[in-house]
Amino acid sequence: MNAVALAAEQVPERHYTHHEGRGPTPHRSNPVVIHRELATLDLQPHMRVAEYGTGSGYSTELIARLVGPTGEVTSLDIDAYLTRWASLIHHERGLDNVRCYTADGTAGFRERAPYDRVVAWCTPALLPKAWTDQVADGGLIVAPLPIADVPNMTFPVGGWTGRTASPAPPGSPWPGGHRTTGCTPAPAAPWTGS
Repeated sequence: MNAVALAAEQVPERHYTHHEGRGPTPHRSNPVVIHRELATLDLQPHMRVAEYGTGSGYSTELIARLVGPTGEVTSLDIDAYLTRWASLIHHERGLDNVRCYTADGTAGFRERAPYDRVVAWCTPALLPKAWTDQVADGGLIVAPLPIADVPNMTFPVGGWTGRTASPAPPGSPWPGGHRTTGCTPAPAAPWTGS
């Protein structure tokens, strides 16, 4: 069993997605996709992580458990209702290494940068420059990007040295003129939305 699966055994997904005080959260990602993307991030203790798209807060707690009490998780969402509820649930569950902020994640969050890892549950039109500027040397970004008309695909973007990605060849379809390195598309499993 991998580290993400072990963390998931300790985190009550339904407590986040259908909290008794709030009801169901419509803005949440498929748990199968969350687990896959977190496994791709290869999170380690002590890491600093930026998460764009707080949603229910479920993925945030998984990240917090994977980076441990000495790691830091900064989670942003444009919806204040979601960040307030996620913060409340994190407090209820005793998480001290998580901070949720209401902000547009495409601008990043310089106040707590640099980040060892960045994960996004939203799909920006292009890879935001702020993310590449705020990821630490050797860091990794995992985000869904609209590279082609192929549904359910995500690509980890990595290989940062000097905080720049590898330049894309002329005429290539890579967003923002950068290309991903060492990436294999991974199709998402069907989700029932429950």
